[in-house]
Amino acid sequence: MDKVFSARLNVGVVDELERACRLLRVTRKHFLEEAIQGRVRQVAPEVISGGHDNIWEKTCGAWKGKEAPLATIARIRKTVEADFHRHHGPQNAKLPR
Repeated sequence: MDKVFSARLNVGVVDELERACRLLRVTRKHFLEEAIQGRVRQVAPEVISGGHDNIWEKTCGAWKGKEAPLATIARIRKTVEADFHRHHGPQNAKLPR
């Protein structure tokens, strides 16, 4: 089953894609699928080949933080509030005309 996705690409890249597809006489879908699969094989062949490295072992527990959940919440709130005050503080208030 195919899935539709959307991405913003530089106009020059899209033109190059069109030229390459015309030259190779393949669809954009086919070209992009081959390009993505080739890149994955180049960078992480174990993902494609199903090698000994288990992707679940690499990512399992990635959600476990080094700090307590309440400390994470407090840190994030502090950052968000600081950003809010920086962008919406008195120095950035719109003056009446």
